[in-house]
Amino acid sequence: MNTLRASTTTALVMAAFISSISANEATTRPWQDVVAKSKGQTVYFNAWGGE
Repeated sequence: MNTLRASTTTALVMAAFISSISANEATTRPWQDVVAKSKGQTVYFNAWGGE
């Protein structure tokens, strides 16, 4: 049972670390870079908006 707890704790810590890296990347990217990279592509702003 102790091994399961250690594995779960490790997985949670790793998930938190990975999500914090992704969040930092998203907040430090200038909007003009996003616009330039998406030029010529179809962008759906409300793709998951529902009905």
